[in-house]
Amino acid sequence: MIGIVKIHGQSMAPALSGGDFVVTSRYYRKLSTNDLIIFKHPIYGRLIKRIKKIDRLGNIWVRGENKYSLSSEQMGIVAPSMVQAKVLFPIRQRQSLRLKI
Repeated sequence: MIGIVKIHGQSMAPALSGGDFVVTSRYYRKLSTNDLIIFKHPIYGRLIKRIKKIDRLGNIWVRGENKYSLSSEQMGIVAPSMVQAKVLFPIRQRQSLRLKI
């Protein structure tokens, strides 16, 4: 199933900013390092993060794009069962045009 998810917050900035959208798929062949995933964390809720590492058991280490973002070092590893979708591509918010008069 294909979905569209709106980004809230700045944990993935500058790659993704609040107000941007991502197109996601619940069906994917495999996850790899640097893929973006959406997962449900038992404490922090629904998050989007980049895969940093996948161990031989399939457990996933994640990171945000900016220094203030949560990572696996703070919230623990992501079990494969927590993954809800893989991000296929972003839809960036349009920058407003500024006219010089």
